[in-house]
Amino acid sequence: MVAFMPGTGVGIVVLSNLITEMPETLAFKFFDLYFHNPPRDWRKESLEHMKQAEAKNKPPQRPDSPAPPLPLERYAYSNPVYGQVTITAERDKLSMLLGVNQQKVWLQPFDRDSFNFTWPSELDAAVFVIGPDGRALSLSVGWDGGTEFKRLEEKPKS
Repeated sequence: MVAFMPGTGVGIVVLSNLITEMPETLAFKFFDLYFHNPPRDWRKESLEHMKQAEAKNKPPQRPDSPAPPLPLERYAYSNPVYGQVTITAERDKLSMLLGVNQQKVWLQPFDRDSFNFTWPSELDAAVFVIGPDGRALSLSVGWDGGTEFKRLEEKPKS
């Protein structure tokens, strides 16, 4: 993260391996110290903001009687940015291979066409959009505000 104060010639670069508000918090603290601003607990404010965001984005509760998923073999998708996601059935469960290294994650049924998964360390949702023929048209995941993978056309059997 790069932060600078135009017209002052002052800036800071904060490197982080995590996607958090910590780099901004450190930059704000730096500017306060540099410009002799009154003390402010940026860490506390950032933590409160993160708690509010978590409460707002709390995942929905699973229905008491969730609908069963469609037949497991009906899922295969691609995205121009993220590439191909391969959904396979193993031991009556769905697994998803994704990323350059084809990392395997397990899809936990939530409600019919909705599943939860953890990747790399965060809980996310996979939601299948079902067409009138009862087959999945696309797969949506929560990355980057919502990423759609379109179903790959099946190759004709010879």
